[in-house]
Amino acid sequence: MTSEDISIVMATRNVRGDLDGALDSIEAFAPDCPLYVWDARSTDGTQELLKQHDPLITRWESGEDTGIYDAFQKALQWVETPFVYFLGADDRLRSDWRMVAEEVHDTSKVYYSDVWLCGKNKRYNGEFSQMDLARTNICQQAIFYPTHIFTKHPFCMDYPLQADWELNMWCQAQKDLELSYVDGCVCDFNDTSGSSSTSYDQVFNRDYPRLLRRYFPFQAFVTYGVIAGLAHHTRKFRGVS
Repeated sequence: MTSEDISIVMATRNVRGDLDGALDSIEAFAPDCPLYVWDARSTDGTQELLKQHDPLITRWESGEDTGIYDAFQKALQWVETPFVYFLGADDRLRSDWRMVAEEVHDTSKVYYSDVWLCGKNKRYNGEFSQMDLARTNICQQAIFYPTHIFTKHPFCMDYPLQADWELNMWCQAQKDLELSYVDGCVCDFNDTSGSSSTSYDQVFNRDYPRLLRRYFPFQAFVTYGVIAGLAHHTRKFRGVS
């Protein structure tokens, strides 16, 4: 497939200072991709910037949403391409994005690569085994999803910071889907200020042992779920948010 078969989806809210860089990187490395943006009623000039980049953006709208995953779902309704890729306003595509995108063609596969963690100054994180994914998530900005999966399993709004991990857990449990690693580093990922990188998703962490039971072999629950459950409830008891 060509890059025209991959839509890029973004969610914005008062990101005027970061958005120019993200859009510039799309223009440099993925100019032919349909680009869809859902904006959460920004008031800082973000909407004016989106208007300035109108030739690059296929469609954007501004309205109410309940968080980033709700914004993604709203933009997904416009996507008509076989694959979709999610980018943050404070992230930047790298030149490897084009190389990896050329490998994306089979809609029975979820393709993923690596990202560069800007805060930790390292590449993350290579090919994941099933147990790796039970323990930690593939970075969302490393993944090219078949669009059709979102009609079967939309982002779970119960998890405001970790819905992409729950989605990835679901994907690896599907017999008709395969997670396929492509060696490359597709994005500079801002791991210093994003909510999912710096905050604690109370509901996801409460449900984490149950999700392991649902989507992974029992070994994953024994290895990671029991300790994680105890840690979460200890944290709750201590009043740590």
